[in-house]
Amino acid sequence: MTVELEAEDISRPGRLSCNTIDVGLIVYNERAMIGPTLAALLAAGFDRFIVLDMQSTDGTADYVRDILGDKVQIISFPRRSLIEYGYAEARNTCASFSTRDWLLFVDADEVLISGVENGAVAIMNHGETPNVYSITRKNLKCDTNNDPDSIIVYSTETHNRLYKPNFRMRYNGYIHENIVLSGESCQKTAGQSALIFDHHAKFKTEIDLHHKEGLYALMLWRVYNQPDVRVGIGPWWYDTYVPERLGYIETVAERFAQQEGYPPSFYGPTAQDASFYKRLKSAMRLLFPSRLTPMGKIKRAISNFYPLSK
Repeated sequence: MTVELEAEDISRPGRLSCNTIDVGLIVYNERAMIGPTLAALLAAGFDRFIVLDMQSTDGTADYVRDILGDKVQIISFPRRSLIEYGYAEARNTCASFSTRDWLLFVDADEVLISGVENGAVAIMNHGETPNVYSITRKNLKCDTNNDPDSIIVYSTETHNRLYKPNFRMRYNGYIHENIVLSGESCQKTAGQSALIFDHHAKFKTEIDLHHKEGLYALMLWRVYNQPDVRVGIGPWWYDTYVPERLGYIETVAERFAQQEGYPPSFYGPTAQDASFYKRLKSAMRLLFPSRLTPMGKIKRAISNFYPLSK
C-alpha cells in the first residue's frame, strides 16, 4: 500500500509553500549585485534566509542584514575553506543550518522572474529521485557594445537547487557541485520546478570579474595538480581543458594566489600547506563534531536511522 501511494505522489505535479523553504546564499563581496536578488525573493513570499558570507570586505553582510532583518541568519565561512574544499563544502555548511523541510540555493547574481504563485513554488514534474528539483537559469549579457538596452539571453541552464537536505542528500563536487543521494548523482534523475532566474554574472564590475577569473583559475590549477580534489569533476577538465590553456591558467592562478597570500605549495603538486590545513580541520571536527543548530542535529540524527522521506 505504501509503495502505491508513493508512486502516485511522485507522478503528480504539486506546489511547495514558500514558508516551508529556507533560501541559502553563498556570498563574497556581493553588495553591488544582491539587492535585486533579495527583493525578488521577498516579493515572491520567501521569508527565511541563510547567508554564508566568505569574509566579504565590502559590507555585504551588513547590507543583507539591513534588507532582511530577522529573516536572515548570517554564517561566517573562511575564504580559504572554499579554495581548499570547494563549493560543495560551502553549500553543505550552509545547509547544516537549515531548519525547514526544504532548502533552495540561489546565487547572489540570480534574480527570480517566475515560478512562484500565491506564495508557493510550482513543481512541473517529479524525477526518479524524490525530494530534489532543478531550477532554470537564463544567462544574460549585452548584445552589442555593452548597451544596457540590448540585453539578450545567450544560454539557458538547469541546476538542481531545491531539495530536502539531510545526511544522505547533500552536495558533492569541488568546482561544479551537484546534489547526490547516498553518493549517487541526482543530476539526471531530479524533478523540475517552475522556478526561472535571470543570471546577471556578465554585469559584474571589472574588478569582480577579474577576481572571479583568478579564483576559478586557482581552483582549476589545483584540480590539474592535485587528484584528491577532483571529486565531482569530469576528466575533460583536467585531461583536456586545463592542458589546452596551461600557460594562461597557470599565470592567472599564480597571480591570484600571490594576491590572496597562498604559497605555491598550496596549489602545486605537493600541496604541503593544503595537506596541513586538511589535517588541522579534521582535528577540529573531532573536537567540535557538529556545527548544526539543535533542530539540524535532530534532523540529521533521524536521517541516519530512517530512509529519505518521500
